[in-house]
Amino acid sequence: MDSGVLPRVDRQLMLYQRWLTERLATIEGPEHRRNLQHFAIWHQMRRLRSKAEKGPLGRSQTSQTK
Repeated sequence: MDSGVLPRVDRQLMLYQRWLTERLATIEGPEHRRNLQHFAIWHQMRRLRSKAEKGPLGRSQTSQTK
């Protein structure tokens, strides 16, 4: 990322995505898991990405999302 080869990624956003993947894997009901995944992607991730474009995310922003 520092050399410009890879696009910049917000660290907190990346950690949230990893947490979400791990969290969704623990949900047993496939329909419930799918509904939560859709909500997280369409609502939470969109909001976090928008904020990350304006500046680095803080831990509190991703903690509130969790």
